[in-house]
Parts: sequence; C-alpha cells; structure tokens
Amino acid sequence: MKKRIFNLLSLPLTLIVAIGFTSCSGNSENSENGSNNQAIEQIVQAAAKNTDSIKNYDFNMNMDYKMSITNDQSINGNAMTNGVVFSDPLKMKIDMQINVNESSQNAQLYAEQNGNNINIHTNISGAWQETTVPVGNAESLNQYNMKENIALYLKNAKNFKEVGADTIDGKDAYKIEGIITGDSIEKVIEGSGMLDNINSLGLSDANLNNLYKNLGNLSMTVWVDKQNSYPVKYEMDMTALMSSVFANIQNLSSGNVDSGIKFDKYITTVTLSNFDQAKNFEIPEEAHDHQ
Repeated sequence: MKKRIFNLLSLPLTLIVAIGFTSCSGNSENSENGSNNQAIEQIVQAAAKNTDSIKNYDFNMNMDYKMSITNDQSINGNAMTNGVVFSDPLKMKIDMQINVNESSQNAQLYAEQNGNNINIHTNISGAWQETTVPVGNAESLNQYNMKENIALYLKNAKNFKEVGADTIDGKDAYKIEGIITGDSIEKVIEGSGMLDNINSLGLSDANLNNLYKNLGNLSMTVWVDKQNSYPVKYEMDMTALMSSVFANIQNLSSGNVDSGIKFDKYITTVTLSNFDQAKNFEIPEEAHDHQ
C-alpha cells in the first residue's frame, strides 16, 4: 500500500514559515532604478532592525489551498490561525480553525518557557495533551514564531523592489516584492524540519540531494509600515512550488508514495499587529488538569 505524503495540514504550515526570500541574479539597473532600490534596501534594513527589538505581538495567518489527487479526488483546505507571542521568555497562545472539504476542526496551543524547558499544551477538539521539551528542541513552535521568521526573510533578502502602497490595519505601508531562488529554497527547507517527514518515506541520501531540482523561483510580497518601519504583512503564492515538491517526492520514491498530487492553489497571508502592546494571557486551568 502506498504511503500518504506527510500530514496534509502540518507539512504546509512548517514549510510556509520556514521559507525566506533572498537575492536573485540579474543585470545592473539604470541610475534611477538604482537609487530607488537603495532606498527600498534602507527601508528593509530598518524593518529588520526593528523586528529584532519586538518583545511581543499579535498575528493572523490564513492559508488557502486546493489540491487534486489521483482518481479525481479533490481537497479544498483553509487554516485560519490567530496568535499572541511573547519572545523572552517564550510564551504563546495559538487558536486555529482547520477546514478540509466539509469537515472542520478547532485546535488550541499554549506554550510557556520555564527555565531551560518549554511546556506545550495542545487542545484538539476538547482533548488536552501536555509535553515538555528543552528550549533547543522546540522546532514544532517555529511555524508560529512570526517575528523570527520575518526577521529571517528581511536579513537574507536583497534586490527588493517597491510595487506600490497599501493601507494595512489603518497604517500606510510600502508594498515590496522579493524572490526566492532554487538554491535558497533548498537551504530553508533543510532548516524547516521538513526533512524529518521526508526521511520517514525511506528516500535515500542520493534521492534527497535531487529533491530540490527544478523547483523554480518563488515570489513573496511584504508590507512595511511607513511610519514605524515594522513589517505588518506578508503573502506568498506557493502553488507551483508545492506541486513541484510533491512531484519530486513521488518520482524519487520509486512508486512508494501516492502519485498524481497537484496543488491548484496554495496561498498564505500573515498580518502582524500590536507590536509591544499584545495583551498578556494565562494558560487555562483545564490545560493542566486534563490528566
């Protein structure tokens, strides 16, 4: 029996927040474009610096995807996530609603650092579970640490270009685009924890080295608050990338993984707000008293 490729909900979230966008090669611009690019670069550098100093914030993440599988099976998915994050010490509150076709599921996650450990409480449809992990082994929380993710994007990106302006949550913002190249995609996927799932499929090291071939490039848009230089929103269309990743996995698995998986839509949007003004919260008693 062929294996299903990963968890269709957890894999996309892990991949989304791990990917940053970096420079793409190209010819030199004329002096006018060069001056404009330099100004945009300064805006990005300021946003990166300000992101480092953020102590707490709220975020909203919306992921929409549609995928087709062999035998004309279609999956329409949407995941809406609201979160509050305090950075040092780490403390998180995550509320998620996951919709897949006609089914819907709610989930909650609370995480709190105590010394060198992090206590993680999860509630899926009323069933609480608790785990404790060392601070350095809490990779599962990375997908919700939007501050760190956006800082990664901004610090590793070059050759930005301004494509317009918008109003985000009442704030005037620059709208800026960047590109992820194939080599950069490989680096961030390796750092995302995605390989932990891929290794469970029994792919050889040689096949893993070929996993990232022909993935193409990935564009991303980020909005930066004009007044305070905070990154307030980003969006990625990962439709082609996800189809290519799944196609490569199927080809490299010698038929052990379901074929025919194709993404018709895969768009992720994240907004951030209430920088250093997020409301503190307490972990509910039932999260501790479930045993």
